[in-house]
Amino acid sequence: MRSILAGCVSLSLLAVAGPALGQPFTYQGELKLGSVPVTTPQDFEFRLFLTDAGPTQIGLTSTASDLPLDAGRFTATIDPGPGVLTGQDLWLEISVRPGDSSGAFTVLEPRQKLAPTPYAARALAEWWQPAPNASVLTNDPLRQRVLINRENPLTGAEYFGFSAPVSDGSFGGMYINTPGVNSIPFYGYSTGNGARACWTFYKGDSQTWGVYNFGERLLIDSGGNVGIGVTPIVKLDVAGAVRASSFAYSSPVQRTISIPGAAFQPTTAGNLLTVENAISGTFFDASVGAAGLVAPVQLPQGATLQFATVWVFENGPGAFTLKLQRRVHGQFGSVNVVTSAPSANSGNIQTLSVGTPVTIDNTLNSYYLLVENGDWQGSGSSLYSATVTYTQTSP
Repeated sequence: MRSILAGCVSLSLLAVAGPALGQPFTYQGELKLGSVPVTTPQDFEFRLFLTDAGPTQIGLTSTASDLPLDAGRFTATIDPGPGVLTGQDLWLEISVRPGDSSGAFTVLEPRQKLAPTPYAARALAEWWQPAPNASVLTNDPLRQRVLINRENPLTGAEYFGFSAPVSDGSFGGMYINTPGVNSIPFYGYSTGNGARACWTFYKGDSQTWGVYNFGERLLIDSGGNVGIGVTPIVKLDVAGAVRASSFAYSSPVQRTISIPGAAFQPTTAGNLLTVENAISGTFFDASVGAAGLVAPVQLPQGATLQFATVWVFENGPGAFTLKLQRRVHGQFGSVNVVTSAPSANSGNIQTLSVGTPVTIDNTLNSYYLLVENGDWQGSGSSLYSATVTYTQTSP
């Protein structure tokens, strides 16, 4: 008859910390045949059960072949697999046969109840309660929350949390470190026991941080380039359409548009006009007395027109003036918003400018530049071009 004497179990706490990799522990015992210690190598099988009798095995069967014995004493490593050693009561069943045999195993009775070491028993009994007058690691008595450096959850929805005791302006947090420089550490979230899952991750090889949600949805590389649905190559890359309620510049952006002379039309029907003569600009073919040329100004909604300038040539008795006008949609007539000083009779190309800021409201008005002269003298009174400078606070 074989028997086990002085059997004991020693749990490896370090191994228990990683259940996905198994939960091995060490078993030490003494095997006797009757009252005589067995000295020849033996084959062992180890099984865990939920009760001291009955068929309900839990976990995997561990084996040890040709295990040497010293005056009957032996040491074996038992690994029942992941998720077995959860603190519940378990009984160990041992089967044995001679190491040089291929026959059936003999089950040793009775099963032996697993017992933790004294320090493990203390940890299991206190469930991570803090030492007196200290709050380093806590787990509430119902074993529903784990808090580090705190005793109370921030909200009822918090089940794991910690406080980093750092001063204002200092970093305090947590790393998930992988020894491999090109590994991919991640932090995951799931519902339905993993049926739906997403995670944040860091790719060590490309130094890219990202978010995975049934696909890589957001990527940020080490240069600060951001990609949404695509690997970025510029500061912001988006695969697909972009929708936003508004965009804004960090400060107003100044832009200038050019209006060619050909865009200006007579304000009086029937006047003959030479359009953008390469040498003499835009002018009336004959003297027409007082008349004007007008061109539309089309700026973005909400822009602020800062100033407008026209280039003119006056070598006659008249004088040019520049007016910025607006017209209410659906109404006759325009309103002068601002008027320039008159030009001189210099015989040179000169500029006229208006510089009162005007906020553009395209929902209500149309805007125009009006160039007037009291005495157009053919090519001696010519308009060349105009510019409008404006600012925007949003695209």
